[in-house]
Amino acid sequence: MPYGRVPWQRGRGLPVHRELVGHRVEPLRDSHHRADLDRQLDQVRRRDYAVSSEESEEGVSSVAVAFAPTRAPARLAFNVSLPTSRLTKTDQARIGTALVETVREAGAVLHS
Repeated sequence: MPYGRVPWQRGRGLPVHRELVGHRVEPLRDSHHRADLDRQLDQVRRRDYAVSSEESEEGVSSVAVAFAPTRAPARLAFNVSLPTSRLTKTDQARIGTALVETVREAGAVLHS
């Protein structure tokens, strides 16, 4: 794979109940799994973006922001994916903040 490129595989994906913007959603078998999921969702709500590190594809990390249901005509999200080796915590925060602002601006345009 060339340096700095993330492979894109058209048509590759998991059923919708198994993946949520880069996060695999496994059936909740016990309260420990539910507590972990609740903790992760709380983090997403606090910072307004989700992060994924090799959860969908080995070597790929991503940052994603969903449009509010009232701000878009369909369920939409913006996502940035990078090789895991090149995405630092600082980059995650910087990209997440930029995506949040972009989604707010785009949502206003889509909603008008």
